[in-house]
Amino acid sequence: MRQKLEFILEDVSALIDPSDTELTVFMNKHEERFRQKPQLAFKQIYLNYGKRQDNNAYAKNLLARLQAGENLEQLGDQIMLDNEFPLVSQTDIAHRFGEEFARVAESLPEGNWSDPVETPFGAHLLLVQERTQPQTPPLSKIRARVAAAYRSSQRQKRLATAMEDLRARYEVVVP
Repeated sequence: MRQKLEFILEDVSALIDPSDTELTVFMNKHEERFRQKPQLAFKQIYLNYGKRQDNNAYAKNLLARLQAGENLEQLGDQIMLDNEFPLVSQTDIAHRFGEEFARVAESLPEGNWSDPVETPFGAHLLLVQERTQPQTPPLSKIRARVAAAYRSSQRQKRLATAMEDLRARYEVVVP
């Protein structure tokens, strides 16, 4: 009986098209569900430590020249990852480069090259170019996502109400 009721209520909920006002109220009430995480745009220069005898000296020399304003980004070694990343989340950075790289990226001020950051690939010099703050996008950008969450919430409420009504009308006896 419960399954049949769930099926009927779910079928009806798919027909409901909530208004923008309803969705805005729902989105504001559950803002944490829809807030975008902070993101970083950055450049990285990869240094393959297997190519040189004095890796630390090479990295420090390259870093000093970068900090002095020289455009030496082409001096990095080849890697399958991009050298420049538009806005990406900390989760994406950690997934691609590892937790340590993501931690350094998060703490590095914009416009400053980092000391070499060790990853499983080798070492990287990192320059954070832009940082965004957590924000909730406007409803127009995430309407479908908010509407789906709203419909699910409404379906759950209707099911709970229907079950309470059934329990009130019937006596359940377990032998």
